[in-house]
Amino acid sequence: MNEVYTVEKHVKSLVALLARDEPCQLCPAASKMDMKLSPCDMWDCESDFPCRVCRQFVGLSWNEDAGRWWGDHPGCPCNAIGNSEAIRRTFEALKAYQREMML
Repeated sequence: MNEVYTVEKHVKSLVALLARDEPCQLCPAASKMDMKLSPCDMWDCESDFPCRVCRQFVGLSWNEDAGRWWGDHPGCPCNAIGNSEAIRRTFEALKAYQREMML
């Protein structure tokens, strides 16, 4: 059984991802951040878990009525809300996470 992908693991991976020259088209949950590889190879993907953590981290929420994520597009939040918005939200979420950890 694979490990559960957590917000803490996501944050660590995001920091490494954002240190790259071109962070887009990479998946923080996939092996070597290769977007072509499934996060399910490394993590427990029951209930879309790594993708759920990633999408919720940037503020995408589930639309019960539509049965899909707001701004739904399968996979990366960059596909749902665009690269620059996903990166902006990621930086904001990382700052909020860091503030929370300091309290």
